[in-house]
Amino acid sequence: MRGKLAVRTPSTSESVNLSWQQQGNLAELELSGPLGAGATRITADERWLLIDAGDDQQRYDITATDVIEARLGWPLPVTALPFWVRGVPAPGDLPAELDTNNGELSGFVQDGWTVSYSGWQQQANLKLPTRVTLTNGTVTARLLIRDWQAGRGQ
Repeated sequence: MRGKLAVRTPSTSESVNLSWQQQGNLAELELSGPLGAGATRITADERWLLIDAGDDQQRYDITATDVIEARLGWPLPVTALPFWVRGVPAPGDLPAELDTNNGELSGFVQDGWTVSYSGWQQQANLKLPTRVTLTNGTVTARLLIRDWQAGRGQ
């Protein structure tokens, strides 16, 4: 998936280009500013989160959300994000209510985050989101997905 991510907190507002590849439990995200400036690669599996920003490379236990937030400057829902981006709640503590609009999922609340969908596209036999908004207190992340590509075996 390729797109653009905008994050707003009380102290900052950032916008980056995003490239996301997911294969099983392994996720690779590449974040970059205009013209590739400030490129950061985030790799996550079920146990570790690796943040590689040029000469600075750090590895974190994926459950250390406070450490990850301190490093990035905003909370990153690492384990739920791969599901939310595809338009489904994460396993585990499922939302009590799913909001729908004309048969399409429009949002839910899970793990303290409000997840909203305002655009969908058909990709082969899947319906995938094109606009996702995540809100947690004073943090808002907006994801505009430009391109979905299904990998092999999908």
